[in-house]
Amino acid sequence: LDGISLRFDPGQFVCILGPSGAGKSTLMGCIMGFRKPDSGEVVAGGMRVGQTRSLPNGLVGYVPQQETLHDSLTVREAVTFAARLRLPADTSPAEISANVEQVIGEMRLQQAAETKIGNLSGGERKRACLAAELVVDPAILIVDEATSSLDPASEARVMTILRETAARGKLVVCVTHHLDNIGKADRLVILGNGMVVNDGPPSAACARFGVEQPADIFVKLEDHGAEAWRVAP
Repeated sequence: LDGISLRFDPGQFVCILGPSGAGKSTLMGCIMGFRKPDSGEVVAGGMRVGQTRSLPNGLVGYVPQQETLHDSLTVREAVTFAARLRLPADTSPAEISANVEQVIGEMRLQQAAETKIGNLSGGERKRACLAAELVVDPAILIVDEATSSLDPASEARVMTILRETAARGKLVVCVTHHLDNIGKADRLVILGNGMVVNDGPPSAACARFGVEQPADIFVKLEDHGAEAWRVAP
């Protein structure tokens, strides 16, 4: 990463894009505290990431590219387990149950609540992973490759759910390679060679690069280099 300076606010749905090797995974590692920056800092909710061990649990929900829910559990069991593990110890069973049912509804999983994770479709699995993070009501939701390996309909549904989640006042930051539904985001941050080369609304990205299709942005970056499009910190 090279001179990146970004501020994300509650209620925003931010998509982070970029060609392979652009720095997306490194940026996510720094945001989550998995990697320590050589210089500078990451601050979330007034706390420096990496200094407070409880920060990811109490403030940030994280859905990695590889799903982590156990295949033998039903959706309701998996989300309930996450709630019991991560909500405060004095949370009552009734409160846990209410939280579980709320997020199952928000993720459109009512019909699959008693289905085992291993028997879900790809889109349902991704929504179950989202439910397991949102059940603890984090202020920030980080999603790595939210729609990888999903069919177009499932991709569109997941992106719509992320849009709705942000509309409830949460910050949603999503790394994605897919371009079909990026218009649902409030903001596109595009990386190239470790630099920010675009930061703004989806409607302005193509005009900035002088292209008609978002995929052609990556062609421009490959042909002309990221430095030509760098956004000043």
